[in-house]
Amino acid sequence: MKKLNFVLLMALLLSLVGAVSAQDDTITLNILARGDSWDPNNYYKPQIEEAVGITLDYRMIPSSEYVEVRNVTMASGDLPDAIRVSPREGVYSEYVEAGLLRPLNDLLDQYPAVRDAYPPEVWEANTYSDGNIYHIPRITGFYPTTIAYRKDWADALGIEKPTTTAEFEAMLQAFQEQDPGNLGDVMVPFVPNRLSGTGFIGWIDPILSPFGVNYMTWVPSPDDPSTLVLSHTLPSFKDAVAYAHSLYEQGLLDPTWGVSEERGLFKFYAGIVGATTDWPQFEHLRLEAIQNAFPDANADIAYITGLQGPDGTQGGPALTPNSQDLGSALTTAATDEEADAFFRMLAWQYTDGYQLMTMGVEDKTFDVGDDGIARRRGRDAVLESDPEYDLYMLDRVFFAEPPYYFDYTRQNPSWNDVSDEMFYYVSSVLDQVNGVRVVNYGVDTNDPVIQDNIQAIQSVVDEFTTRAILTPGFDIDAEFDAFLETLNQNNLADVTAKINELNSIDAINATVD
Repeated sequence: MKKLNFVLLMALLLSLVGAVSAQDDTITLNILARGDSWDPNNYYKPQIEEAVGITLDYRMIPSSEYVEVRNVTMASGDLPDAIRVSPREGVYSEYVEAGLLRPLNDLLDQYPAVRDAYPPEVWEANTYSDGNIYHIPRITGFYPTTIAYRKDWADALGIEKPTTTAEFEAMLQAFQEQDPGNLGDVMVPFVPNRLSGTGFIGWIDPILSPFGVNYMTWVPSPDDPSTLVLSHTLPSFKDAVAYAHSLYEQGLLDPTWGVSEERGLFKFYAGIVGATTDWPQFEHLRLEAIQNAFPDANADIAYITGLQGPDGTQGGPALTPNSQDLGSALTTAATDEEADAFFRMLAWQYTDGYQLMTMGVEDKTFDVGDDGIARRRGRDAVLESDPEYDLYMLDRVFFAEPPYYFDYTRQNPSWNDVSDEMFYYVSSVLDQVNGVRVVNYGVDTNDPVIQDNIQAIQSVVDEFTTRAILTPGFDIDAEFDAFLETLNQNNLADVTAKINELNSIDAINATVD
């Protein structure tokens, strides 16, 4: 009996050792990513892990803090396996030259599901000067930044859709004075989508572009259309920030702009904001949130693609040819096995796992109608019934979305829950954008002159714009020359010369058209 117990005990110990060994053999991917409202207990992460046979260790950083945290992390030498990074960032070439990013060429050949998700010209445009590809781009298409406003509030006050900066200001004043939502002191007339963080100035583009100034764009000079200049160096930039400053002084622009780390869009979600800046493709999500906050409000949203400025300048969202958001890269901390596991995960997400990554789970996040079409439920409905299935988490765990993921079409499962009326309205807004878009000739390139200086130039623009809008009694005429001098001290002339050298305006116009 004792001998039998000993044999059973040894067998049990060996099985435990085997289980531990098997667990130890599971590849863990450490991923540094940006993501607001991260829920580590979401449903989707374990589904990916089970399907691919890996463990995912996400370190999610709020969007406003991500770039700073990533740069500090990369400088520390304690590298994650994967990060979000863009070739437009100055540090991108620094990462490559320092040997911090892993070449992906062989892996792309091994995983055609990933390689073929992008057209050859995209890979060509993202090939570094040494012939290697170091990141998977995030090509979102053209997500135009427009003004979203509460049409139900405007209708209640008899206000037609604003077409000029003066009419927009008058609408905000009416919201402030007449409070059509009966909200009292909590009502905010206008809050940009983001209030601080990297690139947050770009979210006030719709009120600056009517003055001929889009954020960090190189445009033909009014004095010499064959020469490109940074829009912020134009005299009209003074008029643009003076307009924004006036909105702020009147209490029409959110008083926490430039300071708060909260996302302005969430105030719009809460139903207490008259207007924000946003992508029209997500109208259904915005409207659902407002209706849930105020079920009896009969809320409605409309979009303004571009206002006209005082001198008749037509504003519109900037379109940068080959524009890219933060793509995905593997660092040299990733072993061969970890790099392969990362690509296996992407290949699964693009193929067998694509329904999960876009729709979620049947009877939890989507339903199949009598017509056989699967339609996603609204996010708020999912949060109420099954919060661990939060649809926002799909965006967080889909680490390198293919370009077709962003297409606003009926064939894209991300949009098939949108009503016909809303789908055709948003489609018409996107069509209207084409007539007012502004081409940004600040090309995507890893040219060292641009990469080494662009972030410093952007920081100067951000600091000056924020100060000009927030500072009481700011004398922009007195300050503007010093601003231009600071830009020049940060090699603006060299960057502008390089952008002019790399561009052919006629060729880019042909590409854009």
